[in-house]
Amino acid sequence: MKPNKITVHCSASLWGDAGEIRKWHTDPPPRGNGWRDIGYHKVILNGRPRYGMGYDEDYDGLVQDGRPEDQMGAHVLGHNQDNLGVCLIGITEFTPRQMGALKRVLMNWMDDYKLKISDIYGHNEFSGHESRICPGFNMTIFRNKFRMERFFI
Repeated sequence: MKPNKITVHCSASLWGDAGEIRKWHTDPPPRGNGWRDIGYHKVILNGRPRYGMGYDEDYDGLVQDGRPEDQMGAHVLGHNQDNLGVCLIGITEFTPRQMGALKRVLMNWMDDYKLKISDIYGHNEFSGHESRICPGFNMTIFRNKFRMERFFI
C-alpha cells in the first residue's frame, strides 16, 4: 500500500490500548466488528490502558503498533485504500504527551511517505462521516498549529 493520506481518530473511550481495540474490532458481532485485525495502524495511549485502571504515566503518550503499515486499514469506510490511520485513546480531551506522540507519528509518516500536512485528515472530514465527533478536536486548528511547529523544527 502506498499511502496518500493520514486520518486521525479518537477511540471514543476513556481507556484502552491497541490490544483492547483489536478485540473490539475482531470479536464477532454483536460484541465486536468481526474484522480480521485492528483497523488502525497506530494507537496512542492516554495513561489508562485498562478499564478501572488508574492513570499510569508510563502509558501516557505510548505509541503502539496496530495493523502493519503495508496493509490497508479499516478505519474510514470507503476511504481506506491509501490511508494510514492513527487513533488517540480518549474522546475530546487528550494529554500533552499524546499530542506530542501524535505529532511525531505524523512527522515520521510524512517523511517516510512524502506526504504534506494537507494530506492529514480527521475522521469527521470525510464525506458521510461528518456527524462523528472523531477525532474529538478541530483538525483545521490542529493542522495550522502543526504547520507552524513543523516550520520551526
